[in-house]
Amino acid sequence: MKDSYIRLTLILAVFATAFSMSNLRADGHGHTKMEDSMDKLNDAFRELRKAVRRPDPAQKETYLGYIDVILKEAKISKEYVPMRYEGMEGEELETAMASFEKDMDIFIKTIEELYAAIDAEDFDAANEKINMMRRQKSSGHQAHKPEDE
Repeated sequence: MKDSYIRLTLILAVFATAFSMSNLRADGHGHTKMEDSMDKLNDAFRELRKAVRRPDPAQKETYLGYIDVILKEAKISKEYVPMRYEGMEGEELETAMASFEKDMDIFIKTIEELYAAIDAEDFDAANEKINMMRRQKSSGHQAHKPEDE
């Protein structure tokens, strides 16, 4: 009986170690669902930003596809609790999340405005919205990302 218990404990320890190792990135930090979503958003944003520097109206549907991804991932990310706020509780967490959600709402509104600009083929306005999104991203990360990242 005691041997079975020890064997079971060892098996569980091996699986727990393997599971935790499979959830680590190459840099040794866990990769959250929010980070996955933000990575997808950033990839689409980067592609859009490069493409719209020298816009081609014939590529409008491609641009709108990038924006669809950006908008979808921003809405998904808004539902997560940023790592910076893990461990917070009660009013402190509510206040922090209200600030995060407000910033995300502003960001989402800018994405929707970007969509409208691209749809209207107003690429000057689109580039202004892209620059606005870059500033919002920077200030949002400063406010809501963990300080050690």
